Amino acid sequence: MKSPTLLILAAICLPLGAQTESKKSKPVEATEGQSAGKSKHGRPALISTSDLKDFEALPEERREMLEGAIATARDSPWLPYKFGGSEPSAGGFDCSGAMFYVMKKAGLKPPRTSADQYLWLKETGRLHEVPADAEDIDHPSLSKLKPGDLLFWSGTYSPTDGRSVNITHVAMYLGREKKDNSAVMINATDGRSYKGKQANGYGVYDFRLPKPGGRSKFMGYGTPPGIADTAAPTAPTSESTAADQIAREIIEKDSLETGSDHARLNALILEDSSISEEIRIRYALRITDETSTSKTLTAQKKSLTERLKEISPKTD
Repeated sequence: MKSPTLLILAAICLPLGAQTESKKSKPVEATEGQSAGKSKHGRPALISTSDLKDFEALPEERREMLEGAIATARDSPWLPYKFGGSEPSAGGFDCSGAMFYVMKKAGLKPPRTSADQYLWLKETGRLHEVPADAEDIDHPSLSKLKPGDLLFWSGTYSPTDGRSVNITHVAMYLGREKKDNSAVMINATDGRSYKGKQANGYGVYDFRLPKPGGRSKFMGYGTPPGIADTAAPTAPTSESTAADQIAREIIEKDSLETGSDHARLNALILEDSSISEEIRIRYALRITDETSTSKTLTAQKKSLTERLKEISPKTD
């Protein structure tokens, strides 16, 4: 049986919204590329912007781009995955063609392929690379992810066009759904799923990171050039400030009482979404200090410590 502290740490670092792709015993078919688009999967899911958490708090240009991305799927006939497709009139999209179309409608000037879109972000300083050990979207390296950001994978198929980087899939992050806090994206694919149901074409899918050791790798994300790389400013409320202060006082005690202190922190951190990222990381680090020094915990502690440094106020 796992110790209570390890279960708490797992709850902090792997919330319900975080998911990983499950293993499949049979060979995995390409979800993108020349051979994709031939499955018998049905039409993808659709959602509305009203289904997304905090959508109205986003800057206007992000809202408009996301509204356009969703409207393209909603207002068109079924657009199955079609390699080379970059507009609805072609009868379908491939992954980069869909993003190319959506961004052009938003007034941007994107390149056409997923590899070039990746380099477009990288060369303009917009790309946030994600390490290979990231298993879920609550990993510290994804802390700057915002709705409207592009998402990049490698290894989803074997390209033959001589591209300079092995980027083979791109999608757009929509955010988290109000009903269950699950992360969702919109893209053209054949075989990815939404709520456990596979689909073929341009629409809404769950955003998951590939399981380590698999063929596919999640490489990074970032805001397309032409869209401000900022989120809507949010002022801390008096309630969140008070909750942070209570949690901080408990965390900074010389020793935490196994029952009462952890129970209060669980109630604050695991159930109160207003608790700051800093406090959540400090509590996770405190737990790792009180548990065994396994390789998994050591790696987790390193990632948390690096993220804490990033968000902590700088002093001269």
